[in-house]
Amino acid sequence: MINFKKLKILSLLCIPLFLNSCGFSKVSQSSKTNFSISDIKIAGERKIGNIIKNELVLYSESSSKNLISLNLNINKQKNIKEKNIRDKVTKYQITIQTDVTASNLKSGENKIYNYSATSFFNVDKKYSKTLKEEENLIKNLSEKIAKEIFRDLSAAYF
Repeated sequence: MINFKKLKILSLLCIPLFLNSCGFSKVSQSSKTNFSISDIKIAGERKIGNIIKNELVLYSESSSKNLISLNLNINKQKNIKEKNIRDKVTKYQITIQTDVTASNLKSGENKIYNYSATSFFNVDKKYSKTLKEEENLIKNLSEKIAKEIFRDLSAAYF
């Protein structure tokens, strides 16, 4: 008769091994991308465009078969979100809208993507802290849009 304790232990050790090696990986975590960015043209908000450009260049694979060119049209809106009783602004809302045209230089096909990210920040008593909060928020929203662009390009050129 087979020793059931040994069989149970062996099965408990083998099941996690089979589950871990199924080959599943997220697209955003894949180490290989199937596109290379040749150039990025920025229209509109240059500072935001440079943040997005720097993020996308990190993801680009230089030895890829899909060579693409990106055109970014970036708009930023800063609106008052809240005022207090004394009619002083307490919160601002920032919206960044980005229109991306991806052109595959080898096949000649164009793809158009639209992205939008919105968030708000509080007005501080010190103006310099308010400016720093705004700068941090713009950086975070820009990085979020860059990750969305990468996700869509990875799906399109998989």
